[in-house]
Amino acid sequence: MRNGRVLAAVLIAAVLILAVPLGLLTLLGKVGDDKPAGFDPAVGSCIKQSGESAVAADCGEPGAFTVVSKVDNKDKCADLSQPTVDLQGGGTNRVLCLKPAGQ
Repeated sequence: MRNGRVLAAVLIAAVLILAVPLGLLTLLGKVGDDKPAGFDPAVGSCIKQSGESAVAADCGEPGAFTVVSKVDNKDKCADLSQPTVDLQGGGTNRVLCLKPAGQ
């Protein structure tokens, strides 16, 4: 009987060791969310390509693009000849319509 109580206490401790940190991470938005943390540039701000992703940029930087609008489908951008960026994650208005900065 004593061994059963010890085993139960060990199992409860193991579950708590895993559940508490994972619960905190979920509350903080670090787990279970596909959106990049904090990257949702405003219309009128500038971005540039960095590797395989887009990052915030100064509009005077070479290769910078201005965010013209945010839409739910790149076909809704006003100028289809200009580049777009698909932001990761769900929700609406996750496509950025761009134009070269300074235009």
